Amino acid sequence: MISEELISWANKSIELQQDNHQISGKQLSSLSIVIPTFCRKEYIVRQIAYWASSGASVFIMDGSPQPIDGSIKLLISKFSNINYFHMKISYVDRIRKACEYIDTDYAICLADDDLYLKEGLCDAIDFLNNKESPIACISMPLGVDYHIQNKQTVFFPYGDSLENYEVTDSSAINRIEYAMSGYRTATSYGLFRATEFKVIWSELQSSSCLEATEYEHAISTYIFGKLENCKSLYWLRSHECEPVDSEIDGSRRTTFDLWCNDPNFDEEYSLFIERLNKRILKNIKIDGNTAQKVVNKSVLLLNGRHEGLMN
Repeated sequence: MISEELISWANKSIELQQDNHQISGKQLSSLSIVIPTFCRKEYIVRQIAYWASSGASVFIMDGSPQPIDGSIKLLISKFSNINYFHMKISYVDRIRKACEYIDTDYAICLADDDLYLKEGLCDAIDFLNNKESPIACISMPLGVDYHIQNKQTVFFPYGDSLENYEVTDSSAINRIEYAMSGYRTATSYGLFRATEFKVIWSELQSSSCLEATEYEHAISTYIFGKLENCKSLYWLRSHECEPVDSEIDGSRRTTFDLWCNDPNFDEEYSLFIERLNKRILKNIKIDGNTAQKVVNKSVLLLNGRHEGLMN
């Protein structure tokens, strides 16, 4: 049950931000933000309070066992740019559903406990507006946590592996190989042109391994185009919450290495390989044997050393 105190805080926070709406509202009106969430109702309230006066179109895609309380629904009803959907379906299916409603030029996914700095997003949008080739951009995030005992928000360096990182080779095969070698989470929270965002998510399928979904999304991104670094701080990576397991989406404990090699996941793994092969053949002019080699090498690299967000 959400407390009256939290709803009161949200309303006051929104009032304080309305005066600053003109700063970013025009640019952010070209952006759709998709927030898949699971069992974190308090963080939904925080996202509503933060984005209500932003001008961005926000889609909160809730896969929790139960929908949000009436008090949160009432809060959402005050803002036409905040959209809430409760669907007990997979993470991927919820994002795909959100894509049906996106009619802006740009789109981005946002974790329910993370935050995006509005001015940073405006800079990232300007970056893509002034570029022709990249389909997405990213920059180095900043870590954030909240210390309950002393009631203090703490910011710290986090994500230095993304500093200056980009994948810009003109060859899709080279982009995939480069990105999978020393893989780092660059596409998951990148700002995308909406056309490519929707195409990529429309072809993804869920599995019992969230890592596999992330890698499939990354490979698909590099099939379709380049990722450049906009060098604008917009991503605040939260360390407030532990991952929440789901009957539909599985557990973070199911690592990619385990998923690839455990016979219990053979069917999912085979479909994963099949999808990647088909996607490469459909979008890159190579033969079937070469496509299979690209996929096999990618899986081999992904089962090796990762850079992670921190070097």
